[in-house]
Amino acid sequence: MMIRLTRARILTRFIHDVTSDCNFIKNTDIFLYFSIA
Repeated sequence: MMIRLTRARILTRFIHDVTSDCNFIKNTDIFLYFSIA
């Protein structure tokens, strides 16, 4: 039970990191776009 719980927690942490990375890249793209424009 504990192993399953930690695995889910690690997976959630991983997904959260990936989504925040995507949001960061998206924001950087928007920033660069406005800087060029």
